[in-house]
Amino acid sequence: MERKKIDAYIIQETHLEGNFMKYLTGDKIMIHHGPSIQPRGARGGVAIILSSNLTEGWKEGGYVVKRGGETIGGTTRLMRVDIKIRDATKINIRK
Repeated sequence: MERKKIDAYIIQETHLEGNFMKYLTGDKIMIHHGPSIQPRGARGGVAIILSSNLTEGWKEGGYVVKRGGETIGGTTRLMRVDIKIRDATKINIRK
């Protein structure tokens, strides 16, 4: 992430269960949102890995994480993780 100056990775279809946060090396953090039980053969879950820069901004913003989703036909079709960052002007965005 540092070499390419990327502040956030967004990963979909993680196949992981549950909502959790995990601290990674280099002061990065992974924030995950997924179903409490991963159905057999199903895909689901989203994760965001924040750079040390954004992790610091997230801490300064009050450690706020909001998880949500939209259920269609009994299945969650859209998973969402909202993260409050104190100073978003420092984010490196690449397309």
